[in-house]
Amino acid sequence: MLIRNYGFKVGFGIWVRFIRPFSQNVCIKSSIFKNPVWLRKNDSDLDIFDQIFTEKQYEWYEIHALSPKVIIDAGANIGLSAIFFSNLFPDAKIYCIEPGQENHALLLKNTVNYPNITVLNGALWAKHEFLELTNPEGFSAGHAFSSSQAAEGVVGYTMDELIQMYSLERIDILKMDIEGAEKEIFEAEDLSWLEKVNILVIELHDMYRMGTSQPFIKAINGKIEKMYFKGENIICYFS
Repeated sequence: MLIRNYGFKVGFGIWVRFIRPFSQNVCIKSSIFKNPVWLRKNDSDLDIFDQIFTEKQYEWYEIHALSPKVIIDAGANIGLSAIFFSNLFPDAKIYCIEPGQENHALLLKNTVNYPNITVLNGALWAKHEFLELTNPEGFSAGHAFSSSQAAEGVVGYTMDELIQMYSLERIDILKMDIEGAEKEIFEAEDLSWLEKVNILVIELHDMYRMGTSQPFIKAINGKIEKMYFKGENIICYFS
């Protein structure tokens, strides 16, 4: 698939770096990236790379007809989805928010030569408060957070805060892969920020946390113009 997507030279070059033994990390240097991209073999990075660049789960029908100016990547992990969107839309401003400390450090490293990508260490949440990690034993891509009683930790930011922080009038694409936090976000009383979103790309997590999809379905009821499914993602166009 890599060869079919990117040609023999690029695809084979990436694959060779994947299979190198005796290394804990993979460093991919390729013409499709503006700087080396680092992946951890002992985490879920290789699987996520395959989903994004091999299976192209963020490349849905009609995406090439878009010209987004603003993209928010909530749950940006190590930056692979942001890089993918930047390759498709080099003129778009991409705002990444990622709560994990190690993920955030690698996100900065992987996007260092992408001036259109802005990175924030924090979590998209229903209200502004400190959060704590609830499942530290799992892969970093699946880390979930909850409200913390301590006056320290990961900061949870609301959509309204992000909109104000970056002075956003519209959000052309909102990508949301936040490991169950969508439940709290779509249960909130004030969802007026949805009126500023053109396209929502979301992964739901009922398999890990029951009931995450119900408030989402209620929130978007009557607002959808069309919907696509690609891999683990639901792509919603708002009317």
